[in-house]
Amino acid sequence: MSSLKSRIPEIVVAMEPAVQATIAESVGAMASEAASNAPDAPPAFTGLPESIEAKEAQDGHGIYAAWYWHFPEFGTVRQAAHPYLIPAVEHEVPSMLAKLRGVLGHL
Repeated sequence: MSSLKSRIPEIVVAMEPAVQATIAESVGAMASEAASNAPDAPPAFTGLPESIEAKEAQDGHGIYAAWYWHFPEFGTVRQAAHPYLIPAVEHEVPSMLAKLRGVLGHL
């Protein structure tokens, strides 16, 4: 008599590193695109593009930048918005989802 064996545990073990690698790659692409589109206007935003980087933290992957990143992104009462981070994320999300579907489809 044959018994059925679940593959779910091995799929979960294989899934974690593949999903994390895909997310890390996509967040890196988002950070790179944001850095290339970020303003670098002296004196207020000097060095902003160089401060943008993808990092892995305890709670997941993220994009980090200088403390003043939100001023050009959303604008101020004295300056119009110059979005660079949200468009980079929105541009990469479809590609990231396609890659994740591919990873999950091969398990």
